[in-house]
Amino acid sequence: MRNFGFHLLALLALLSAASVPAANNSIVLEGAVTNMDNQPLPGATIIIIVDGTIIQGAATDQFGKYTIRFAKPQTGSMELRASSVGYAAQSVNLEIHNERTLLDFKLRETIAELASIRVCPDQNDRVTQISLDAEQLSRRARRSLVPTNPVAAIREPQISKQGSSHSSQIRINGTSPKYYLNGISIGTDPDHYGMFAIIPSSVVRQARFHSLGTDVSFGRSSVLELKTKSPFVSHSEGEISLCTIEATATYSLGNNRYYMLGTLRKSVLDKLVKQFDLSSDRTVLPPTNFSDLFVSTGVKLSPHFRLMLDHYYVRDFLSYNTANAVGTSQGVNTYQHSSEGYVGFRLEGLYDNLLFRATAATRSSLEEYRASSGKDGDGLLLGLNSTRQENLGNIECTFLLGNFELKTGDQIQYFSRRSIDMHQQNWNFLPPFSSTDNPYIYQIALNEAYEEYHSNLTELNNAAYLSLSHEYGHTKIQSGIRLEYFANLSETKTLVTRNRLTFKTSDRGRMELFWGTFAESPVANILEPYQVLIHAWLHKLKPIRTRLLSAGYSHGPLTVSVFHKRIINLPVPVPDFSQIEQPGRFPDRAFITMQSTGGVGFKGGSLRADFDRFLSPGLSLYASYAYTDAYKYDNGVMIPYILHAPHKFVTQIDYQASRAFGFGVELQVRSGYPYSPLHSELPGTGDEIYTAEYYYSVISRENSLRFPTNAFLNVHANLDLGRSNIFCSISNVTNRANPIVNSASGLIYDAGIMPTVGMTYGF
Repeated sequence: MRNFGFHLLALLALLSAASVPAANNSIVLEGAVTNMDNQPLPGATIIIIVDGTIIQGAATDQFGKYTIRFAKPQTGSMELRASSVGYAAQSVNLEIHNERTLLDFKLRETIAELASIRVCPDQNDRVTQISLDAEQLSRRARRSLVPTNPVAAIREPQISKQGSSHSSQIRINGTSPKYYLNGISIGTDPDHYGMFAIIPSSVVRQARFHSLGTDVSFGRSSVLELKTKSPFVSHSEGEISLCTIEATATYSLGNNRYYMLGTLRKSVLDKLVKQFDLSSDRTVLPPTNFSDLFVSTGVKLSPHFRLMLDHYYVRDFLSYNTANAVGTSQGVNTYQHSSEGYVGFRLEGLYDNLLFRATAATRSSLEEYRASSGKDGDGLLLGLNSTRQENLGNIECTFLLGNFELKTGDQIQYFSRRSIDMHQQNWNFLPPFSSTDNPYIYQIALNEAYEEYHSNLTELNNAAYLSLSHEYGHTKIQSGIRLEYFANLSETKTLVTRNRLTFKTSDRGRMELFWGTFAESPVANILEPYQVLIHAWLHKLKPIRTRLLSAGYSHGPLTVSVFHKRIINLPVPVPDFSQIEQPGRFPDRAFITMQSTGGVGFKGGSLRADFDRFLSPGLSLYASYAYTDAYKYDNGVMIPYILHAPHKFVTQIDYQASRAFGFGVELQVRSGYPYSPLHSELPGTGDEIYTAEYYYSVISRENSLRFPTNAFLNVHANLDLGRSNIFCSISNVTNRANPIVNSASGLIYDAGIMPTVGMTYGF
């Protein structure tokens, strides 16, 4: 027995020596695989790939840890890949310098809504669309001034911002994108006075941005879809975010049958301004007082159907005096207040190759605007109230028939109440963030005609659409038609078409061509230009029509695109000089009419590069250049468009110095926006101004000057401590003065140095 044991040990030693490489070639890899909340992922797969061939693999234990021992190959590139069901795979290039190497992975969760069939195009097939998941939204938003703003994560080259560089009022070649919340329209610019999107990023699981063209299920050429989280998994978790701008608390719980998700956000900037008596010689973030609440619940009715309810309520209050901005002792006291409530239902079902979706929502809002000069009731006195009750419904079915995808649907929009009450002495029908303070040329006539205005309109609009997609080899063709009905316009029906051709040139290359038309109502938010006049003449106006042609090509991180866009039937004020026939006769309300004779034209292109690993694994680079030529047509006169900033350059460099610490810089440079020079004196009141010659001489000088080049440099840093995350962002670190508004006494400048410090804690 003693000899048998000796021989057995010797045999085992020989077998071990034969199976283990020599010491100088033996490599040991070890580490852990966790999710974004640092929870271990048992059973995750770890594989080593050399020149496309798997040479070794392992699985993580119950603590998410793994160990791989292998012989280092003599040649070839090595790659280590980690994957787990329900999570996005992650790969790193291996450069072995030591016999023992530690590598950890943090995998991002991917949620499959109805994961039996694919019912929508692969996101990689779209050149003019980007899709951001929850982790990307959260990370990018923390680098901005407002760390819970999902709009700040969107950085497409063609985006322009209305007003301040911190604004959330984004424009795509002059068009406000339409926002959708879980497939239901919530309007344009749903934010807190241009700065914060009303839906915080902590509840958003995906943001999908369509920049140059949409299919027929959407009404506009540019759309931002926000999809909130619907966690049908057993969980109970929350997050608290605190910073110098706002405070947000989010909590979620549920199981595989139901979930409940809620968030509450409140401004703190107004408290800080008051507490520390902060002041500035520039127009910076006004001390807004806002709060919003979002709640979402869902239940699985059966294996095939689920029902979800979304609700939000937002409230804003803003008051300020323009004395600091204009540099005078007397300013204009301005008060703004708005509130909005929303309730939406979603029913989704999936049977084999049929996806069914039905939605219904109601949205009510209130907007109030007050301004006075503070001169004992004399001078500028404005009062404007707007209330709205909007009801929405949509039924959509998507069929998969082999390589064909058929989508059909119907959308209803019913305004049961839309009222305006206005009292004014000098309302120039332009919004407060307009690029000029020049009153309308016939302001005195407007004062007399619209000193008071009251309206209450109901409206029923409808859109039916049908689209067909066919995928054949590397080519995909999508075509559709959309029939729009606008009850209160002079042309109630209009038909639009959309077409998209996508061709896969290689594993990483895509080519895309889009051509289509769009139609929309001219009615917008009450503080948009000339909205009171648009309401007054709505029955004489036509639907706004857009024609868009775009082409793009992407290969890996590089994307290039060109486009041509034309918008017609824009409502513009048109004076009727035939009414001024008798000397001394003062114009009445019919002298100024709104007509659908305006237009805007855009053409340009962009180049974008987005490298996750640039020169080194921890370094990422984003750079883009966009060129846009934009002009508008007003009463037959072509003038520069207000957002005509031809050149725009953006670059952002981020470096992940360690697993916990990262920092980066962002530089944006664009041409200055055009603006109208201030009149040396107000137009006269005599008959000489009520002539076509005088009128055209004035409007031809509109937007004839240009602000200096707009440039600002931002820096940010982030410290990830697991459940806690500490972040800091400083906007405009060079304190550059970027003029954005022309006021009656000079320029109002964009914000100076704006720091944001905060932290998030998950539990």
